[in-house]
Amino acid sequence: AGAQGLWRSTDNGVTFKWLGSIPNVAAWPGRDIVSLSFSPAFAEDDTMIAISQSPIPGSSKYYRYISVSTNGGVKWTDMVGSRTWRYWTSAVITHGPLELKGFTVVATAYRGYLHDLMFVNRNREAPYADARWAPLEGPPPKVGTGLEHGGYSGYGTAVLPNREVLVSSWGSGIIVGKINRAEAQLDDVREYKAHRFGGDSNLPGSENMKVFNERVMVSPDRRHKGVIFAVSKQDIYASVNKGATWKKVLAIPFRAPRIGTCAENCEETVSTRFSSLDFH
Repeated sequence: AGAQGLWRSTDNGVTFKWLGSIPNVAAWPGRDIVSLSFSPAFAEDDTMIAISQSPIPGSSKYYRYISVSTNGGVKWTDMVGSRTWRYWTSAVITHGPLELKGFTVVATAYRGYLHDLMFVNRNREAPYADARWAPLEGPPPKVGTGLEHGGYSGYGTAVLPNREVLVSSWGSGIIVGKINRAEAQLDDVREYKAHRFGGDSNLPGSENMKVFNERVMVSPDRRHKGVIFAVSKQDIYASVNKGATWKKVLAIPFRAPRIGTCAENCEETVSTRFSSLDFH
């Protein structure tokens, strides 16, 4: 998923075919898809959600939408519900539409100099276009005064096997808790120290300015028994106790990217290029 719509592979990633775009148009272009999240029971309910964005005319800012598909990404419905535009940074499904608790989405929204908020949808049944979003009580306030000063990450939110939600902070650390939709409450809240797993930016992965793609995910392999994997720069960490502690399990060596070709003295060319850059 990205700036050119949604693509699907049925051969383990060897080839991809274009599936559709958001909103439902016959061909690209659609909105830039920022992130995807799948129902824990996706094999049965074909339900997934996406955050997408479109530029605001005459501005460098974007409108952001949460959309839901109940047929594997072919057709999408915007979960708008009101004229209030929120800058959504993450969204996950804790319960699918076929489950007893009904369709449940937890999302985070960036609010500039105000503290970021978590939201939950209050209507558990279709139609989802008339979504009613309620801010969750319980999470400690995370002040989003800038990319390095707190706020919830757009790439560090995950649903644990017990349906608790894990949310990463831009600065560092994670929050874990249980969703109580009836009371719009995050129960049994725990805060843990951790590396910067969600990244220091909520830019979409397809954005040219995006340098590192931090990520948090739960292993789908049942033999792993709910192990959580998280990426911080080139280091990969794992947690076997629902995020309470982390251990580095892999480091991906970094090397200077080889852009184009050089006729001679290539190593010196790359070295000169990077020494001229300001990383501060």
